[in-house]
Amino acid sequence: MKDTKKYFKISFTGILIALMFAFSWTVLGMIPLGIASATTVFIPVVIGIICLNDFKYSVVLGFAFGLVSLIRSLSPTGFLDPFFINPIISVVPRVIMAILTHLFYNLLLKCFNKAKYKYEICASLSGGIA
Repeated sequence: MKDTKKYFKISFTGILIALMFAFSWTVLGMIPLGIASATTVFIPVVIGIICLNDFKYSVVLGFAFGLVSLIRSLSPTGFLDPFFINPIISVVPRVIMAILTHLFYNLLLKCFNKAKYKYEICASLSGGIA
């Protein structure tokens, strides 16, 4: 039984990383605004953090998000995109965002321990903050 959960987490993480790469090369994921690009690539990261609720997978998803941003910056579309070639600017903040979202989600689960819809409330607030 434990192996089934492990394989589910690995495969679900792989699917979310594939979605991040697919989003980053379409208009759904990177919306060019002229100066920079707005992104919706963080949505699979937040979904993975909430569904998996595992610290190491949160770090992996955050790292993949940063890697997607780094690869996407190699073909810039906006004025600020070339600055994201530096991994300190493109990867590290996204890993920190994933870690903080994971910690915030777990903190909310503890705070709303006796609420009727605690998972829905915590997931909504964590997604909104991220």
